[in-house]
Amino acid sequence: IIDARGEVLDCSYNRRVISAALASLRAIEKRLMVVQEDTKFEPLLAAIAGGLCTHLVIGAHMAERLLQYAEAATKKAS
Repeated sequence: IIDARGEVLDCSYNRRVISAALASLRAIEKRLMVVQEDTKFEPLLAAIAGGLCTHLVIGAHMAERLLQYAEAATKKAS
């Protein structure tokens, strides 16, 4: 489980699970993420923030949400 910045959370679940370290995943040249459900928007943002994917497969609605989010973040940063 990762936080909004894409970093591993220190929680009991993560202490019990066996998985690849995020640094190992980030070292892979091409990392494809497929997101179908609209409920996965926040996890998608966390994965992007953490540099966990290089390529996305998403639907039109998710793409629109992602663009709106990026535009709002750009305006907020200005």
